[in-house]
Amino acid sequence: MHTDLRFYEILQQCAEDALTDAFLALCTDAPDRSGLRETFAAFLQDLRQIIPNCCEPLTLTGVRSGTHDIVYAVRAGDAMHYGFELHPWADTLGYFADGDCVAAFGREHFAALVLWEMTFFGFSEDAIRQAAARFGRES
Repeated sequence: MHTDLRFYEILQQCAEDALTDAFLALCTDAPDRSGLRETFAAFLQDLRQIIPNCCEPLTLTGVRSGTHDIVYAVRAGDAMHYGFELHPWADTLGYFADGDCVAAFGREHFAALVLWEMTFFGFSEDAIRQAAARFGRES
């Protein structure tokens, strides 16, 4: 299922303007699109500073589901689908990318979907840690 490419390599191949446009297309209810464009640009800059953790054997893949495309992580030989929105960004950058899914969705759209999930709880890992802590207290 997976290619030799890791997600960070897919990101490196993306045209930044096309990736930004694909991400913003997912943000249909954002009131300040120009502010979001700036926030996303800063987020991409932060991602470039992270050293990917290529130890976790997960693969990012997805499905077309009506009006929304969905991405998730899978482990070879396991039927489970894993969310990754609370995972450390270094881990997600190091996950494999399903080449068939990347080809079907298009590189920038696939990457935007993954980044959408990565930033579901915010554009900083601190915000994500806080969300994870809230979930820990609620469960």
